[in-house]
Amino acid sequence: MIQPILQRLDRWLATHRPQFHSQLRPGIDSEALAKLAKKVRFPLPENLRALLEWHDGSKAAGENFLWNYRLLSANEIAEATSMFRGHLKAGEFEDKIDWWVDGWIPLLGNGADDYICLDTLGSFGGSPGQLLQFYHDDYPRDGIAPSVDAWFDALVSAFENGLFEQAYPRDEEAFRAHLAAALPGYPKDAAARKNDAKARARISTRDAVKNAVATLDGPVADLAIRIDREKVLKPAQRAVAEACDSLSSRRASATVEVFEVLAAPNTKRVAYAVWSTSTVGETWRDGYVVGIDLKGQVVLKDKKVQA
Repeated sequence: MIQPILQRLDRWLATHRPQFHSQLRPGIDSEALAKLAKKVRFPLPENLRALLEWHDGSKAAGENFLWNYRLLSANEIAEATSMFRGHLKAGEFEDKIDWWVDGWIPLLGNGADDYICLDTLGSFGGSPGQLLQFYHDDYPRDGIAPSVDAWFDALVSAFENGLFEQAYPRDEEAFRAHLAAALPGYPKDAAARKNDAKARARISTRDAVKNAVATLDGPVADLAIRIDREKVLKPAQRAVAEACDSLSSRRASATVEVFEVLAAPNTKRVAYAVWSTSTVGETWRDGYVVGIDLKGQVVLKDKKVQA
């Protein structure tokens, strides 16, 4: 639960950074959250909802929150998401591997189109809910924390332990060591960067899968309705794991891995767990989709998707 962490953060900011604390915007209500969900086109994770209910970002002309990053408002999150979706649609990132993925939500920004993002998909072999670093002019998309809660907890404890002077660490190396101890295994290199051929195969797979998923039927509901991610995604991931085991036993030479868990497009509210197998160089041979409805029941299984 992120709420106790935000309460600690609020107390610390009010005491040690009162000017910045006064520049935080009031939190938003459920109606504004519903509008944001419609704009970003996928359900808002619970910890993001809690963050925006706490404070709707900070004022643009005010102090930075961390380094040169500000906490973004709901409107700024929607604008950034919409901007990158437009770039994707226009094909502006076709020569760049996973430059931006629809499913990343900017949380902090520095005004120069660099962001710390909540990754709702689990990109680069990570888990849904992780935080990624995004640079507008460089490739790294490294994972910096396993979740929003874990990252804010580590950050608040750094504040409480006197490691910061305003928005900047007193000792950058000491702060990095603190994060490494609080978040074991992080930061994580974006795995797709290490093998461009595999990354291109992954993009090819994703495009084919999205085209296939777009034609599938599923329950229809308002985009603003919250999905119980635990109820929906856990069964999807379990079904994917079982299928991967089955594929491995049948095809020992295949590359079998969970590809992605994504929401159905438009207003269809089914989570689809997707995996690919037998990727070779820049091509892939086949993939499978499993659908999970809002109650966590499997509604579609072993639908094969051809390259």
